[in-house]
Amino acid sequence: MARIRSIHPGAPIDEDVASMSWQARLTWAYLPCHADREGRLKDAPFTLKLAILPVDSVDMNAILDELQAKRHIIRYEVEGRRYIQIRNFARYQTPHVRETPSEIPPAPGQALPRQALAMPSPVKAVLSTPDLDLDPSPDVDPDRDTESSEPLRAHEPTEPALLEIPCIGTGPQRFAVVQSAVDAWSDAFPGVNVLGEIRKAIAWLNANPTQRKTYRGMERFLVSWFSRTQDRGATKANGATGPPKPLSPAAYCDWHQQRGSRGKPAHRPLLSCPECKTVAARNGTRRSEPQTIAELLESVKP
Repeated sequence: MARIRSIHPGAPIDEDVASMSWQARLTWAYLPCHADREGRLKDAPFTLKLAILPVDSVDMNAILDELQAKRHIIRYEVEGRRYIQIRNFARYQTPHVRETPSEIPPAPGQALPRQALAMPSPVKAVLSTPDLDLDPSPDVDPDRDTESSEPLRAHEPTEPALLEIPCIGTGPQRFAVVQSAVDAWSDAFPGVNVLGEIRKAIAWLNANPTQRKTYRGMERFLVSWFSRTQDRGATKANGATGPPKPLSPAAYCDWHQQRGSRGKPAHRPLLSCPECKTVAARNGTRRSEPQTIAELLESVKP
């Protein structure tokens, strides 16, 4: 399936690109549209000719050889199947985070994504240029801050994980919640049951898989979740047990404590009522926000 890709505006005046034939230049520009998120695609000259140059009488196999000779692509073979790796793909392309992971094995000497580490496969390069350098260093931009270029060991927690949250993207697929992080979040959000809210967040992400976050974005997502929860006052502080204390009737004025014919409050108590504040100050009663309607009704019983 073709994908939307980008092209650098300075490509037409690049010496390496300009020195190629017009067929190779056009193929080089369109080839990333048919590659996966790792810059790999099947080496199928007939299919690529129909997808890129359908109305031109050209030899696509010769064009691909020209691109390889100019070090723009690598043509290789894995278990009898031929593939293409576009060089410097990660430097100039930014695939969508929800794009399907690559199912094509990498070329020799190329960095493996996390999901491909357990894929044993004897890889044999098919090269038309014998002196082609397969050193992956030209394909890696040291200034590019991407998840795929980071060492995987940097994501491994040093503490046992209390919970694991599924992630998307090219980075680690699991975000480990450790005790030190829970303690830090508990200090920052004293009114939030951190572990309880993380379990709610996991359930929400499982129910909405299209809203899952990358490994890097998970901490920002959790902090935002805790902040909204604390602003709503919807959870109790860590370690709090039992229901909150109900409001004392002495904290409300007579008008707000009136009852109707069925014994229910005739008027809903308001914490902002000036007369209620006066009564509470006179009686020395501490007033707090009720948590539920049932507690609110219980608090105004005589």
